[in-house]
Amino acid sequence: MVVAIHNSRLPISHIGKTKVTPLLNSKRVQLQGVCHVLGMKKNLLSVSQLTASGNYVVFGPNDVKVNQE
Repeated sequence: MVVAIHNSRLPISHIGKTKVTPLLNSKRVQLQGVCHVLGMKKNLLSVSQLTASGNYVVFGPNDVKVNQE
């Protein structure tokens, strides 16, 4: 599998899962299907995948909140 960004192709080296802890909440959010892409300089997060796995995403003027069901 390959990720294409700005007309470049970067290989996905691993696909797995991880848990992240929000800054203002100690409840960890599990992320499934996380792709590790060598050479990627920024972390990307798919809002549609978060909501498809039962999370709620709320955008505010200065932040983004992710809550589980």
